Amino acid sequence: MQMSPSLVSKVGSCTSEDLVLVCRVLQTQPKGAAMTALMANASESCKALLQAFRLTSCRVPGSPASFASLRSCAAAAWNTYGMYTCFITLNPSPLNASIVFEMAGHKYTIGTDGCPGADRPNKDTRWQIITSNPTLCAVYFHLYVEEFCRVYLGWP
Repeated sequence: MQMSPSLVSKVGSCTSEDLVLVCRVLQTQPKGAAMTALMANASESCKALLQAFRLTSCRVPGSPASFASLRSCAAAAWNTYGMYTCFITLNPSPLNASIVFEMAGHKYTIGTDGCPGADRPNKDTRWQIITSNPTLCAVYFHLYVEEFCRVYLGWP
């Protein structure tokens, strides 16, 4: 966990009851009045430990806390510098994606070096398969974007 020295000194005096309460809060994730009632008699060290967990969770890519943190950072930047534009160009090629041909029933092998095997259709045949299956190309693009977001952006 990333904690400031003052937070470390507060957390250092946690009791076993504090730890149990923090675990209960993290497990049940109460909101609003339920959270207020649960934390009403909690010690300062218990509140500090819970704060430390929350600060850490906002640094875990893809977590709900990271999205909330990202939104507040983006809003702060927009207020300070004005709206900005970001373009990500994704240009996947179904002509060279083995998964498209596998979905179309024309599976070919990929060697251990990552290159297509000798059973890969020639370029003209690949064009014919691609142009006769536009739905597969749309499915492929959807899968490509989902994986891009999952791997590179950390979005679920």
